[in-house]
Amino acid sequence: MNFTNLERQGGLSARTHGRWHRRAHPFREINQEIIRTLANGVLLLAMDATFIRKSGKATPGLGRFWNGTAGRAERGLEVSLVGVVEVEAGRAFALDARQNLPADNDGTAVEAALAHLKETSLEWPVGLTYGVFDGWYAKKTFVDGVLKTGLHMIGKLRKDADLRYLFVGPHENRRGRRRTSLGKVKLDTPEGFTHLGELAPGVEWLTAVVWHVTFKRNVGVVLIVDRTKAKPKRILLFCTDMTLDAALILEYYQARFHIEFLFRDAKQFAG
Repeated sequence: MNFTNLERQGGLSARTHGRWHRRAHPFREINQEIIRTLANGVLLLAMDATFIRKSGKATPGLGRFWNGTAGRAERGLEVSLVGVVEVEAGRAFALDARQNLPADNDGTAVEAALAHLKETSLEWPVGLTYGVFDGWYAKKTFVDGVLKTGLHMIGKLRKDADLRYLFVGPHENRRGRRRTSLGKVKLDTPEGFTHLGELAPGVEWLTAVVWHVTFKRNVGVVLIVDRTKAKPKRILLFCTDMTLDAALILEYYQARFHIEFLFRDAKQFAG
């Protein structure tokens, strides 16, 4: 879609389209009004990034970004999107999208994502409690930033995350710092977890409240173990709200995937 094609479809010249497209357009305010009008029920804030394959040398923002489809970093462009997910209806709304610039290091990328999130906070729907993010965002800087906005964070942890069991026994020695955690959590043998049964034949799930060493805080976790194959597959979800039910943690994180349909529609239908 370019200005020449638009000229063929209507009565305005390509030059007129070009002049009008130089003007700023309040996309975020329009999206905010769409969400306010159409979104109902339980709403979640969601954020993710998508890769756009692009070659050339002069394209602004061109760099190496992670391509989830290919499973590796590739040369192209990246777009960050903050959106809202409607849980019951199973759909997502875009709030604000922007192009990410190549980062010198991972820390810079996390700070840029957090800045994008904070800049949209005034346009969030009233009553938001939880934000859902994929595993890339599970970093202390980002978690702390999300909590400062007033949201609780739901996300995915690495399978080798440094987790410790909480110490709930009596403190025998009054001198020194009180003990807060016990041994390391081993996902192969999660002894301190509450077994919740099976999600499907051969797929069990468990939950616990543990100490996350990197985050330096207690988190509620949900462990899903798929034993339908020769090598068990484990997925570890977390929530900074330790009172949230495990079933809701799982439901809300699964609802996050609806933001992927916004990326699909933007690429396939809007070009």
